Amino acid sequence: MALQQRGELEAACDAYRFALALDSDSALARSGLACGLGERGNFEAALHHATSAIGRQPENPLAYVVAALADTGRGRLENALEGLEKARALAPDDVAILTEYAGRLRKLGRCAEALEYCPQAAALQPGNGKAQHGLGLIYSALGRLTSHFIKVDYETVVADLEDQARRLISFYGLAWDDSCLSFHATQRIVRTASKNQVRQPLYRNRIGRRASLQDYLRPLIAVLEDRALATA
Repeated sequence: MALQQRGELEAACDAYRFALALDSDSALARSGLACGLGERGNFEAALHHATSAIGRQPENPLAYVVAALADTGRGRLENALEGLEKARALAPDDVAILTEYAGRLRKLGRCAEALEYCPQAAALQPGNGKAQHGLGLIYSALGRLTSHFIKVDYETVVADLEDQARRLISFYGLAWDDSCLSFHATQRIVRTASKNQVRQPLYRNRIGRRASLQDYLRPLIAVLEDRALATA
C-alpha cells in the first residue's frame, strides 16, 4: 500500500504478487493487485483479480470499488455503477464510495440522482477535496442541463421569508399557498438527514457560519468558478 501511495506501481504489483504466492486466497492482496493494475491502465487484468477477490471475500467493499474502477476504465459505466451499489450497501457511510458512486451517476447523465449522494459525502467529511470537487462538477452539469434555476440568498430568505417564498413560487408559475410560510408544521414523513431542521421555523443562528467552512469549500468554489468562466 505504501509503495502504491508513493506512485511505485510496478513495485507495488510485485509485492502483491509475492503475497499471493504465499497465500493465493488473500482477498486483500488480490484487491491491492487489481488496484495497482488498474492504475497502470491494465483494466482487464485488474477486473480479473477484483472479481477473484469478490469471490473470496464478498463482504469486502474495496473489491467492488476496484472492480468498478476497472469497469470504468473499460467504458462500462453501468457495470461500474452496479459494483459501486454493492459497495455502498456494505459501507453506506464511506466517503470515497459515495463520491465514486455519485461520479458514475454524473457520467451517465443522471445528475439529479448524483446530487443525492455527493452532498452526503461532503457532509460526512467536509475537508474531503474530492467530494467537494465532485459536488461542483454535478452542480455545473445541472446548470448546463437546465435553465430553470433562480438565485436565492439564504440571509435574504431568513430576513423576509414571505417575499422570497412568493418570488420562488411565482418564478415556477405555481399558485401561492399560505402553508409555504409554515413548512415546519407539515405532518408528512421526512426521511432526509435534515428531518429535525424541517420541523423548525427559520432561525438566524446559522447566518455567517459558512465563513468557518471556507477552506473546506475551496475545491467546490474553484470548480464552479472555472465552469462559470468557461461558459461565460
